[in-house]
Amino acid sequence: MDTAAIRTAVDKHQFKYTAEFLSRSDIEQLFEKMKTYNFEISEKEYYITNLYNSYMKDTFINFGGKMYREIQFDYGTHDFTNIIDYFQDRCRFKCKRSDATMIPYLWVKNRANLFNVFRAILNDGEKINDRMIYRYSCRLMAKLLCPEFQPLIVSGLFRILNNAGFATRRFLDMSAGRGSRLMAAILNCDEYLGFDPDSCLHRNYAAQIKFAGGDPRKFRVIHSGFELAKLEAGYWDIMFSSPPYFDLEQYSEEKTQSTIKFKNLESWSENFVFPSVKKIFEALKSGGIMAVNISNSFFHPEIHYTEKFFDAAKKYGFKYLGIVGFSFASQKIERCPTYPIWIFSKS
Repeated sequence: MDTAAIRTAVDKHQFKYTAEFLSRSDIEQLFEKMKTYNFEISEKEYYITNLYNSYMKDTFINFGGKMYREIQFDYGTHDFTNIIDYFQDRCRFKCKRSDATMIPYLWVKNRANLFNVFRAILNDGEKINDRMIYRYSCRLMAKLLCPEFQPLIVSGLFRILNNAGFATRRFLDMSAGRGSRLMAAILNCDEYLGFDPDSCLHRNYAAQIKFAGGDPRKFRVIHSGFELAKLEAGYWDIMFSSPPYFDLEQYSEEKTQSTIKFKNLESWSENFVFPSVKKIFEALKSGGIMAVNISNSFFHPEIHYTEKFFDAAKKYGFKYLGIVGFSFASQKIERCPTYPIWIFSKS
C-alpha cells in the first residue's frame, strides 16, 4: 500500500482502547485460560537487570536450599494483560515515564504516529483492525508505556512460597496499581487488601473484583497512600507489591501521588519507604513474608531505589531470604533479562 493509501486508511480509523474492541466474552475466555496456564519454575542461574553495584550483588543468600528461583512465561502470556487493560488501560495511557517525551494518551492521538502504526502492520503482512492497531501502537511506543504487571507472577511466586512452607492466604499489597495482583489474589487467596492514591484506578476496582468473582468484603482497595495505612497487627501472611520507583513513573497529577508528595529521593525514602516497611513488619504474622518487585532504573543508574527497601527492611528486623525472578522467554530468545522479587521474612 502506498503512502496516499495509508493516509486514507488512517483517516478512516481511530485508536480504540481494549474495552472498545474486545468483548466481555473475549475477556472471560482469557481469564479462564489464565487460570490453567502452566508456567515454568526454573532453578537455573540468571542475571538481574539494572543491578549496578556490589552492595546488591553481595546480598544474595540461599533460599530454600537454592540461590535462585525463576518464573518463566512465553510471550503469548502477554495476552493475559488484556484482562487488566480491559478495565484500566485508559489510566495506564495517562501514566508518564520520567525518561519519556510524551504521554501514551497523546501519542495515539497523533496522526503521524498512527501512520507509522499502519505502515508497520502492513509491512508485516497483517490486516488493519482495531486489535492490530492497539497491538502495534503499544509496540511502537513501548518506551513510553508504563509496564503492566503480569497477574501470573502472583501465582508463580505463591507456589514457590507455599512449597517452602509459607502461607499466602491473607495478602497485603502496598501499591495496588492497575489491579493485576488484586485479580490474581481472587484466584489464590482468601483475603486481599491493597492501597493506591490514584483516583482514576479506583473507578474500576469494583468492576475488576466483580468480574473475577471476588467478595468485595474480602477483596478491597483503600484510596490512600500506604504510608498512611492503619493496619491490624500480626494479621497478614504476605505483603507482595511492585511499589513506585520514586519518580520513574508519574501516574497522575494528584497531590497524593508519591512523585508530587516527595520532592527528592531522600524525602521519598524517609517519608514513604521507611514508614511503609515499618507498617508491613507490624502487620505481618510472625514468619510472614514481605516480597518486593523493584529494581534500579536503567535510565537513572545513580539512583538506588532497591537499596532503600533493603535498608528499611534491615532497620525494622526483617530477615532477607533470597530472590525470585520472573522473565518472558520465547523460542526466539534464549535468555531474557530477569526481573527481581526480593524476599524477606518477619523473624
